[in-house]
Amino acid sequence: MSLFRRRKPLAPAIDDDAARVRLLDAAVSVLGRDAGAPLGTVARRAQVDDETARRLFPTRHALVEATVVRGATRIAGAAFLDDGEPREQIAMLIGRVWQDQAPVLPLTRLGARGPYRRSVERALSPCAPRCAKPSR
Repeated sequence: MSLFRRRKPLAPAIDDDAARVRLLDAAVSVLGRDAGAPLGTVARRAQVDDETARRLFPTRHALVEATVVRGATRIAGAAFLDDGEPREQIAMLIGRVWQDQAPVLPLTRLGARGPYRRSVERALSPCAPRCAKPSR
């Protein structure tokens, strides 16, 4: 029997940018399975302490919004395809969107219908001119 307990080694310190990316990546994973999961669960999955998580995302709402906006920004970036005929471009875009969004359907629904809709629309605005219907 030992009089001293072994302590778990402390996780190496990470900078805010790395912690933010880890939190957003973890949010995709955690909230993709359970859209109602608390911020603490996401922080544990990201291996980021609660204090850092709260400093970067003061509320769960802020984390969810940043996560869905990041996804919308990725979709907007994927919308610009220069190769192939229009039918091929549409098929590739649908494939990219499906591949990107299928694992996080609950977040996609929040982004399209929930309180984050305006933020998502702003993130998707770069593709609006190309997505607009032609005038007659």
